[in-house]
Amino acid sequence: LKDTSTPWEAYAYSQQNRIPNKYGASTVKEPTMGRSIRSDRYRLTEWNDGAAGGELYDYQNDPEENVNLWNNKKYKKVQAELSKRLHDYYEKMMK
Repeated sequence: LKDTSTPWEAYAYSQQNRIPNKYGASTVKEPTMGRSIRSDRYRLTEWNDGAAGGELYDYQNDPEENVNLWNNKKYKKVQAELSKRLHDYYEKMMK
């Protein structure tokens, strides 16, 4: 944790639940689950398993996450691979 430049071979997984609230502070209109996978280069997040959209960022070219590459044809293979790993991981966790 002290040296963030140290490479790793595994993926990191996380999930976040967003819920609407009466104060308008939430950006969603219905409960939305976001699940993410992070590699050394990319982060993919799928909202409601992709039904509510997603995010894909290339940290090598965009470390500040300014350009969402979700459904970008150029990154189709990367998105598909990360999505498969993400779904496989959570399917395994639910058993």
